[in-house]
Amino acid sequence: MLNKILIIAFLLFLSSASFGQVCGGGIKTLKLYTLNGLEAKNLSYEMFSVTPKETDLNDEIKFIDKTFFPNGYTEKKQFGFQTADIIPNEIAEEFLKTYEVDKYYNFLEDQWVQNSSFKDDMANNMKGKIVDGSHSHKVMENFTRRYLMKVSSDNYPSIYILDQHFGHCDKTEFILLDGKKAEITKACRGRGGCEK
Repeated sequence: MLNKILIIAFLLFLSSASFGQVCGGGIKTLKLYTLNGLEAKNLSYEMFSVTPKETDLNDEIKFIDKTFFPNGYTEKKQFGFQTADIIPNEIAEEFLKTYEVDKYYNFLEDQWVQNSSFKDDMANNMKGKIVDGSHSHKVMENFTRRYLMKVSSDNYPSIYILDQHFGHCDKTEFILLDGKKAEITKACRGRGGCEK
């Protein structure tokens, strides 16, 4: 009996020092809004992988820094755990002008994604409509690769959002469209969401 108690105590001690996931996954919600009762008409989005093939995380960060933050930025922040970044249109459009999908990593072909329940949701959320100014999709905590999300409207300039769109836990981001530029006005993490 004493041996069983010692074994259980030892196992409890080991498990208390182990690392685990925070959430496993959740839902990311993007909420776009305008001021003065105006409406952004026919909102749609498209995702673009920004990870060149055959790159590790360090190379990906350097590529993102050079491409989207010519004055340096991503390595100075707690990479991956901050809110998304609105990329200036001229920088994002220059990137997309020469974009060739075959040169960038296709995460839908990744064995880790293929073997998860996440694959179908990711495939169905690469492009689509934004209904009533809101878009939600599943996220997987350990999916850390970045995507550039282009958001288009009939009556507002396109905006470009760089983020780990398919990674981390529950997350809600509010983005103000004002006709000149977009701004992330609030970002919340955790269950229950938040209000703007």
